[in-house]
Amino acid sequence: MDQEQRKRDRRSKLTEEDVAQIKAHLQQGKNPTVMARYFEVNKSTIYDIRAMRRWRRVAPAEKARPLSALSKKL
Repeated sequence: MDQEQRKRDRRSKLTEEDVAQIKAHLQQGKNPTVMARYFEVNKSTIYDIRAMRRWRRVAPAEKARPLSALSKKL
């Protein structure tokens, strides 16, 4: 991983686990706009993840956990 990539990751609101869960939920057909609201990011971020323009190196989680179990607000 180059230095530029590491800097971007430190500024991100999302962790690799968040992105893995987002990808798993998107594969199940969840709405990207709902996912964006839940993870408190712009919907373009979710669309970029889905189109593999961002976070390419992160694989989807094998099993999507319920959103309530992933709550950032608890």
